[in-house]
Amino acid sequence: MAPLLFYEGIRPALRFCATGVSVRQGIEPALTYSRGLFMKLRLRRNAVIGLALLVVALIALRLALPGLVRDFVNKKLATLDGYRGRVEDVDIALIRGAYAINDVKIQKLKEDVPVPYFEAPKVEFSVEWKELFHGALVSEIDVYRGKLNFVKEPQKKTDEPQTTNDWVRVVEELFPFRINRFTIHNGEVWYHDFHSTPKVDIAITNMFAVATNLTNARDTKQDLPASIRLEGDSIGGGQLQAHMKLNPLAYEPTFDMNLKLTNVNLTALNDFFEAYGKVDIDGGTLHLYGEMAAAEGSFKGYVKPLMRDVNILEIKKDNENPLKLAWETIVTGVVHLFSNQPKDQFATVVPFSGRFDDPQVGTWETIRAILKNAFVQALRPGLDQNVELKLGSKTEKKKDNAKK
Repeated sequence: MAPLLFYEGIRPALRFCATGVSVRQGIEPALTYSRGLFMKLRLRRNAVIGLALLVVALIALRLALPGLVRDFVNKKLATLDGYRGRVEDVDIALIRGAYAINDVKIQKLKEDVPVPYFEAPKVEFSVEWKELFHGALVSEIDVYRGKLNFVKEPQKKTDEPQTTNDWVRVVEELFPFRINRFTIHNGEVWYHDFHSTPKVDIAITNMFAVATNLTNARDTKQDLPASIRLEGDSIGGGQLQAHMKLNPLAYEPTFDMNLKLTNVNLTALNDFFEAYGKVDIDGGTLHLYGEMAAAEGSFKGYVKPLMRDVNILEIKKDNENPLKLAWETIVTGVVHLFSNQPKDQFATVVPFSGRFDDPQVGTWETIRAILKNAFVQALRPGLDQNVELKLGSKTEKKKDNAKK
């Protein structure tokens, strides 16, 4: 290459010399041409070196990015008042605009319990690309196999810090865009009482939940632009379905929800009944229905439990404990007396209403519903569809969202 360049450079000089021109006059253009070639080669070499350095820097940054993000997330979790949280690893997907935190675990401080408050093998934050077509740059969160544990304490601690706002703040800080969609895949929610006798463990498993349009990214004019849908399996082989429409941007809680829990085998809840009611259930099925609406600081709703084919007393099992046997005999008599005999169903409706700082439960209405179910007409399973949502001067009748 060098001889060729040299020849290309002196060829004009040789041509000039052959025509009688002086050597200096002939060599000047050759030198200028050679310097131009070498300058281009140098610039090209510098560009290649600079590009290589940039590639190396990007690769180094990409390799270091998971560790940097992991430290960032752990630093944010450390700001949760009353909790200790940590993630073990982070995966980055730059092309999708996403990152995932792996093996996250959050533990309550000053609480001697054998389970964490929350844990999940994977939580992913990403851009919700489809909302770009609606002119909004927002994000979504996907939680995979997350497990949330609620633990009943022996005594309520009045000085325990309130951390709801901390949770919202930390989650918002973990991704630069507003959260518009939240999805739970195969999640679990547990209630534990480690201090009762026997210990109580109740769970909703195989749970799928999705919340959409949480920031009203599509700028709809609906009063309740966001929605939450939840499905799962309960202890005792029951099925849980819930649907809620809400306005997360409202100053006061504003939502409209319904819930159905069906076909729960009551014997699976024996630890619960024995710990809190001092009775053993030997058979029966539970169905639970509820609706609730809230707006402008007020709420209204009801819970309708129906128990069918209930069998409480088992003489052979309880004859060693006369007091327990007597109590279960009384409970059995009450349930049998106030059950609808043709349907073998004990049921009632528990209404509640008021303001969030002053809730009220309809005790007499509950008793009246028990008597109606027993002696007038058996309460029908399903939602009653009689809860109204009041927004200002407007009143909207609830629709059957359970069919959606």
